[in-house]
Amino acid sequence: MALIASEILRHEKDYGDHSEISAQIWDVDHRTQYEHHIVRAYGMGILAGYPDGSFQPFGTLNRAEAAAVISRISERLSAGEEGSVQNLQGSPSEDTPSVGSPIPSTEPLVSTEIYDTSAPDGTFMARMRNLDGDLDAEKIELRNILLKQFPGEGQAIFDAFVVFSSMDSGGKTLGICKQYVMEYPILINLLGDGYDIRIYPKDYSDEYWETEPGQINVFFI
Repeated sequence: MALIASEILRHEKDYGDHSEISAQIWDVDHRTQYEHHIVRAYGMGILAGYPDGSFQPFGTLNRAEAAAVISRISERLSAGEEGSVQNLQGSPSEDTPSVGSPIPSTEPLVSTEIYDTSAPDGTFMARMRNLDGDLDAEKIELRNILLKQFPGEGQAIFDAFVVFSSMDSGGKTLGICKQYVMEYPILINLLGDGYDIRIYPKDYSDEYWETEPGQINVFFI
């Protein structure tokens, strides 16, 4: 549910300080699956957790809880739509596109902004959202970024992404790939309409990583 809420409201950038919010949830940390989405949903007030301060990330929502979450998401979306209408009703200026004209976007296809502040220092992150069903343009941009960031390993890391993104998920829209590429621990998440990529420092160590050099751990849910 946290993943769904976070993805639906992914265009909302302001949800609070990630580290401060994460510190409020004692049973969730950077090793928890979908930790970033949990913290975002919590920070936006979509999922509030339980009175004892827990989030119970592996629990199941009952119907009343699910209905409350859906209502909060709906209210947030409605508020956003009202803001858009108000903007259109404002006085036009020379820099304001006319109604119905396409609004030019300079947003990159692949974002390299840090989306998880709890990750170890030196972790490289990339995020792409594939809304049109065609990854060709995103792959070109991702390859260029990786070659620039990792001159000696960028192509091998890119090849690993291509292999995972080409796998048959059996119709499932969530997936995880963990592996080492030239000593770098790589984590790739399939999240519905796109991918999150983390390249950890070479000395990264975590008891929940459960992947050895030479292994490729992949699963879809």
